[in-house]
Amino acid sequence: MHCEICKKIEHKYVCPRCKLRTCSLPCFKQHKIDKKCSGLSDISLGTRDTYIDKKQLDSNDVQRD
Repeated sequence: MHCEICKKIEHKYVCPRCKLRTCSLPCFKQHKIDKKCSGLSDISLGTRDTYIDKKQLDSNDVQRD
């Protein structure tokens, strides 16, 4: 899948906040400006407990680790 910002290069990175795919730091920074995204996960923002019960895990939690 291509970068969702420049649409030229295959993506290498995924934003931990909004899951947008980017190919480089400049594209990641541009996405933060365009989408008004902090680029920080819930854990980084402190809006989610660091301990998650196994029954509450979802694919995003597994990807984070």
